[in-house]
Order: sequence, then structure tokens, then C-alpha cells
Amino acid sequence: MYLQSSYMPNYFAIDDILATQERTPCKFVVNVPALGIKLNPSAEGDDIQIGTTLELPMWLIQQLARGRQPVVAVDLPQMYQEAYREVLKADPRAVNLHKFGLYFYELGSYAKEFDNKREVGDILIHNSTLTSKYLQ
Repeated sequence: MYLQSSYMPNYFAIDDILATQERTPCKFVVNVPALGIKLNPSAEGDDIQIGTTLELPMWLIQQLARGRQPVVAVDLPQMYQEAYREVLKADPRAVNLHKFGLYFYELGSYAKEFDNKREVGDILIHNSTLTSKYLQ
């Protein structure tokens, strides 16, 4: 789906639901009792220890990373990490965004919240602008 200029996340929109199902790596910064088996079926104990890295859906990570004391530290999804940014800055005709994911722009609108360098938003705007320019 092409990102519309007026895209707003919507709890009831199927595209938004599918975009936030994308698993994103995160590291737990506090101990979490009794959720080890539920969030990580291969866990040995019932608790999640500090430093445990898991891939969780974006909708869950948003809730765990909020508040005065966040439970997780979020890593950007692989398609928005620095190694891929140079590829994404290339000519839009040379990059197949479907290889990065069907909901590249939608997931990016959530991932930019966790980007300390503020580069994900720039990449989304850059690619969206150039792609729409070539489609006209």
C-alpha cells in the first residue's frame, strides 16, 4: 500500500493491524516475572531477565516502551537500520520496497518513534517524495 500523505494510525484499519504485527527486536531493561514462557516459548524459566533480547510485535513494544520506566529498549527493525539506509537513499527506481516488507511506510511511521537519530522519518519522506515524483 502506498503511503498517503494523510496517513494516521487507526486501531480498526486492517493495514494498521497488519503493519503493527511486524516483529521488532527489543531488549528487556527490567526483570519481568511470569511472562517468560508466554513471550518466549523456548525460555527455560518463567521470568524474563534483564538483557534478554526478543522479537515482539510492534503493537506490544509500543506499550512496553512507554511510561516513566520503560520495560524494553527498542532496536529498529532491520530494514531501517544504518546498513540499509544507504540503500534506501538510492534512486527509488533501483529499490524494491516490497523486499523490505509490504508495510514499509506504515511500520516506519511507528519505528521512527524509537529512532534517536531521527533518520527513519527522513528516509520515509525522501523515498515517498521521490517515488511519487516518478509515478507522475
